[in-house]
Amino acid sequence: MVLNLDENEIAECDFCEHATVKVLSLNKNKLASGAGLRDLPCLEELSIQENETLTSLKGMDNMNALKKLNLTGSKLESLSDFPSFPNLEELVLDGNSIAAIAELPKLGHLTKLKKFSMAGTPLAEEKGDDLKKEILIALMDQLKSLKEVNGEGWDDELAKDA
Repeated sequence: MVLNLDENEIAECDFCEHATVKVLSLNKNKLASGAGLRDLPCLEELSIQENETLTSLKGMDNMNALKKLNLTGSKLESLSDFPSFPNLEELVLDGNSIAAIAELPKLGHLTKLKKFSMAGTPLAEEKGDDLKKEILIALMDQLKSLKEVNGEGWDDELAKDA
């Protein structure tokens, strides 16, 4: 089941009654946190793009089937409360407010992550062309399945340099 609730000015939600949803889109709403996005055992794709008040993912629990999470254009500054998504393969944090490289190891529990993007963040602006190398340094030992950063793969030489 696909549920598209884009552009509805939703500020709070409770989706625990929608256990069969596989794809959920909440783009361009007014969510401030992940509270209410829990107990969705079938959810595979979640898009919460351009929720300009979204500063926390706290409360997003029991979504073990989640494979793709797009948080483009939200206001996350910290990854401290990043939920455990054991099957997450793709994470997009483009345009968020993440500024510190120290935030990246907080994603180390996402062991199945293959694609990761954080273009347009203050960290990306600061590191420029070195961002991919910095991400590899911060995450390579924990995230062995990571193959793509900001839409680009890497060769063995870059991995060795990291």
